[in-house]
Amino acid sequence: KQAGLPPQPKDWERISSGEGKNLRMRGVGLNLYGLQNLDLVGRVQERNVLWSALGRIRKEKHVEIVFVEGPSGSGKSALARWLGERAEELGAAQFLSVSYTPSGASSDGFCAMLARHWKVVGLSRRAVIERLSSILKTLGETRWGEAVALAQLLSPSRAGEHFFGYQVQFSGSHERYTQMTRALQLLSEERPLVIW
Repeated sequence: KQAGLPPQPKDWERISSGEGKNLRMRGVGLNLYGLQNLDLVGRVQERNVLWSALGRIRKEKHVEIVFVEGPSGSGKSALARWLGERAEELGAAQFLSVSYTPSGASSDGFCAMLARHWKVVGLSRRAVIERLSSILKTLGETRWGEAVALAQLLSPSRAGEHFFGYQVQFSGSHERYTQMTRALQLLSEERPLVIW
C-alpha cells in the first residue's frame, strides 16, 4: 500500500531560515526549560547511515535491523530517538518506542508499545475491541476476529470470556508472536516503522 506516502528527503538536515531564532514567549518561565527538546549535535556520519538505511527500507519494502553500538553514555539512545522523531516529522516513517525495565513493568514490551500507540491503555475490554476494530478497518482489515485477537494480545481477557461472539485464547508464545507480527505488518501498511 503506502500509496500516500510522502517522499523521503535525500537529506535529513533542516534548512535554516533564521525564523524564530529570537522568538520570546512572554509569561513563560524557567519551569519549561527542562521540557525543551535539544537538537542532536554532530554525529553526522552516524545520522547519514541511519537515514540511508531508512531510505533502503522504504525503497525495497523489507525489514532491516540496524544496531547502534557504543559505550555507555555515548548517545546511542539519543541517536535512535533522533531517527524516529525526524522520520516521523517528515512523514517518512512511524516511530514506536518500546521499553524494558529490570522490574518487568506492565508498560514494558511490544504489546505495551502497541497499546500505547493505539491508545487502548485503561479502556474496558469492549472499548479496546471497538477501538481496535475501527483502527484495523482504516488499515484494510475488516474481520472482527482480528480485532478480538489483537485485543487479547494487548489486553488479555480471562479464560472463557466471549466478546462479540468470539473467544480467543493463545495456546502458547508462538501464537502470541504470530499475532504481534500480524499487528506490526498491518501497522507498517501505512508507513514504515522505526522501532526503538
